[in-house]
Amino acid sequence: MFPPGGKSRADDFRRAYYRRRKDDGKPLKWIESDYFEDESGCRLGVTWSKEGNGCWFLNLMEGKFDEAVLLCQIRTDAARVIHLPRPFVNRWWHSLSRDKKGEIKFKVVKHHGHFCIDPLKPADRVDVSEFVENEPLVCAVRKEYE
Repeated sequence: MFPPGGKSRADDFRRAYYRRRKDDGKPLKWIESDYFEDESGCRLGVTWSKEGNGCWFLNLMEGKFDEAVLLCQIRTDAARVIHLPRPFVNRWWHSLSRDKKGEIKFKVVKHHGHFCIDPLKPADRVDVSEFVENEPLVCAVRKEYE
């Protein structure tokens, strides 16, 4: 179901997200690495970051997703889930920075209690608080992370 090895903590959080969706009656099919597909065929890129101080840097490969799910770790055992729907992704697609490998960069900042995407190209900060799931995603802590 999931790739073995590497990026183990990110994979732990992706597994927790996968299980949560399944438990909520919205199962996903794992396609590859950070990418899933829902029952309607919508491709979700699911990426995780542990950066602190109210700032997370995340990335996904251009062309591999329709919607972005940003897992922003807030505690060792929990992350905020920001699910950016297709209309949002389409609207802001061109304002997001890309690197030479074709990865789209998402810089998420928590500013005055709001979660925002801080485009790396000249644009105003975009409030994405409406796309933050109510409950944090809880993910068991492995012994090596304690």
